[in-house]
Amino acid sequence: MVGYGTKVGLAPMHTWLPDAHAEAPSPASAMLSAALLNTGMYAIIRFLAIAHGRLGSTYPRAVLLSFGFASIVIGALFMVRRGNFKRLFAYSSVEHMGIIAVALGFGGVLGLYGALLQTLNHALAKAVLFLSSGDVSLRYRTREASQVSGLLAAVPVTGGALLLASFAVLGSPPFGLFLSELTIVRAGFASASPVFPLLLLALLGLAFVAFARSTAGMVTGRPPARLASPYRDRAAVAVTAAPLVLGLAALLVLGLWVPAGLDTILRHSVAVIGL
Repeated sequence: MVGYGTKVGLAPMHTWLPDAHAEAPSPASAMLSAALLNTGMYAIIRFLAIAHGRLGSTYPRAVLLSFGFASIVIGALFMVRRGNFKRLFAYSSVEHMGIIAVALGFGGVLGLYGALLQTLNHALAKAVLFLSSGDVSLRYRTREASQVSGLLAAVPVTGGALLLASFAVLGSPPFGLFLSELTIVRAGFASASPVFPLLLLALLGLAFVAFARSTAGMVTGRPPARLASPYRDRAAVAVTAAPLVLGLAALLVLGLWVPAGLDTILRHSVAVIGL
């Protein structure tokens, strides 16, 4: 858990993650959140299956819940501070990796199913957020959230994508993260003390307020008189907007309907891991 948890960004081994995202190019940040973190979590899940078989469920569950809730608390508290918006998104990744760890700690079919679905949804939402942030930083020449305003008026596609992806990553309906987080909360009430799912809900509420406070300030208000234009023609703008639209469409579909093929894959994975 300490070794792979560092790769995943679980607290208190998370400190590299905000620093890396604050300096990395936005496409690299999208890859970090969508691929690298999930790969580390996959390794934890595989070792967890071994630990359950040899140690029983009590000790691994306690370890996962401890690291998971610590990550959610750290992520939510650091999101309160309004600074570099890429650092804000990084702390959101810390929080979401904590949610997945808590889901694994809850265990059972619902817990593991919710963890796997949360992994997929988070990858899509965070990729859209980081790709949107790249366009914002190019146009506004800054990565400070306090210096960005009026995105919806100045750049409707990017501003709309960032706003919708923010709601998605915060677990708002009708996006996929609402469904996966609802499944995780159900797993908590089904398999553990009600204190843990209630604590999870309270922390999710804190994260919602802290994250929305920054992103709402970025998309609303009056835009600056002049913005940089990083694209030469409309074709370049369309190419930039395409992955944002596709990612949001996938999140919307996963919030309303889990395709049969994906559901089969998730159920098969749950059966194979067998927590």
